[in-house]
Amino acid sequence: MAAVAAKKKFRQYSQEYLKYGFTTSLTNDTMPLCLLCEKTFSNDAMKPAKMKDHLERVHSDKKNKYRDYFKTLKENLKSRSDIKTFFKAPASADTEGDLKASYNISLIIAKKGKAHTLGEEIIIPAIK
Repeated sequence: MAAVAAKKKFRQYSQEYLKYGFTTSLTNDTMPLCLLCEKTFSNDAMKPAKMKDHLERVHSDKKNKYRDYFKTLKENLKSRSDIKTFFKAPASADTEGDLKASYNISLIIAKKGKAHTLGEEIIIPAIK
């Protein structure tokens, strides 16, 4: 008889977890993210007791904060731009030409065997 593979259970995020300073990870909705230290935990840590323990042990100075404090942290985290947002933005015709010029300048600097800071020190001020 073939063994039946056990289906792995994932805890779902609840808005109640915000009072412990946790939200869902930016990359994976099944993993909790501490808003204070921005550390991502495994799905197993998405238990109120473990979240409360983390808050009390690691961030004991913030354990008496109200939900609004954590809500503000969550909004700030979501609105903060990161490298992924830069790649998602469509490039316009002007930026494509600028990017190509930048690559060509970098290639010339690399072929000459010079430090990459040469472009920052000489070329960028000349362009401005």
